[in-house]
Amino acid sequence: PDESPVVKPSFISRMRSLAAKRPNNNQVIKTKEEIDHASSAIDRNDFVQTIHTLEEFLELIRVDEKHEDRPIIVIQWHAKWCKACQAILPLYYKLARKYQEHEEQTRVKFVQIAVTDKNLNLHQEFVGLPSLPYAHIYHPSYGLVEELKVSKPRFRKFEQAIQRHTSGFCESPCGDDFENSAE
Repeated sequence: PDESPVVKPSFISRMRSLAAKRPNNNQVIKTKEEIDHASSAIDRNDFVQTIHTLEEFLELIRVDEKHEDRPIIVIQWHAKWCKACQAILPLYYKLARKYQEHEEQTRVKFVQIAVTDKNLNLHQEFVGLPSLPYAHIYHPSYGLVEELKVSKPRFRKFEQAIQRHTSGFCESPCGDDFENSAE
């Protein structure tokens, strides 16, 4: 018997098919124009800002104690060559879309920074990333409040970290001892 090899769809094809689903009711989009528009959202990153330079990064994370109305900044560091990074991008985009479509839209800003040869000074010297994919959460008044490795198995913890910071709740690093020492 003639057996044809099984061909898996490419990463881009899978992402386009995910983007071709309507966010509200998960019905597949029918028209070619709707499919083209939805699939190009992956390339446009409608809900995620892209940072390219150290100057852009520093302006974004600037601490300003007087302006608490500025959003919490969530930065996802990734590289095109990193398969784990590519695997979580759809999850990251979906999470950003979820926050932007709800009332939290002014409280959280999602950003992505690609690790490239052109921005070595940013990711190696200034930030010192231990691995990829990686994420930082910046509070407008306090600066960096959380940094964590992000992968598919760890993505739920990443979501919970964002939720903690947007709700104004953070665990004390000292636990009960911190509460008792304040008395």
